[in-house]
Amino acid sequence: MWRSRFTLGAFRVSQPLWAGGKAKPGWTVPPDQMFHPQIPDRHFYGDHWFYHGFTLFLRGVRPYLEKIGRDTIKTAWYLGHDCLYFPLQQFVSAHNPDVRYLAIMSISALVVYWDVGHRLYYEPPRALQNLRNAVSLAEADRLDKEGFWDSNSETQEKKIQKYNMEHQRLNALWEEAITDATETRSFEVLCSYLAPKEVTPHPVDKMPLRLNMMPYGDSNTDTITFSTPKTEMVYSTNANSQHGPQVFGDYVDRVDPKPPNLRHARSFFMEAYTAPTK
Repeated sequence: MWRSRFTLGAFRVSQPLWAGGKAKPGWTVPPDQMFHPQIPDRHFYGDHWFYHGFTLFLRGVRPYLEKIGRDTIKTAWYLGHDCLYFPLQQFVSAHNPDVRYLAIMSISALVVYWDVGHRLYYEPPRALQNLRNAVSLAEADRLDKEGFWDSNSETQEKKIQKYNMEHQRLNALWEEAITDATETRSFEVLCSYLAPKEVTPHPVDKMPLRLNMMPYGDSNTDTITFSTPKTEMVYSTNANSQHGPQVFGDYVDRVDPKPPNLRHARSFFMEAYTAPTK
């Protein structure tokens, strides 16, 4: 009986909690919970454009983070001094008691460290870079021989030049054959010049792949595979184009899809948070 009365008494003395979990709910924001004393709006209950919640959180935890950083640096310094510097100093002083020995040891150590570091960390990357440049140059030279870097006019000139040379070769062969056959008055002599390897024209090269044949540019129809989604259209009236987190506008032309009243609140429309500047 006493246990049940105590339980009922605990229920009677407990304060009722309304919406929001507050015993005394109010319609305004308390002064100590406002974002900044310069903001007079007591009814603004949301993230502010300039005073973002995460920015205020960083300002609040800044002293603690600085304290942790200072303590970490001091601890690392003491550990390095007691565990590394002091034993090394004792070892060097024991084996090099004279100042001249210390100078010679220091210079020798610097020279050795410089040589080892130069051989291990400088020469191999430089050699690899030179090798990569040589391979790239060889590949570019091969493409140049194939006509990859030629323009349309240069390719056309090469084809015309090759045709003219082949035409001159066949005409010279015919003149030589008809002259020799006329002098000897023999048809067999004329037919002897009709060797397949001489008469048959050289095969024409296939259409080479050139750099200027690749489609490029936003105005080129060959580069447009799919139409631009409405959510990525510049200055679109669609709500998703102005408030979606994936919208970046026209990055190439540096066109901002956000209206002027939302550009300073870009931190709400980005996946990676960037603190606003003052």
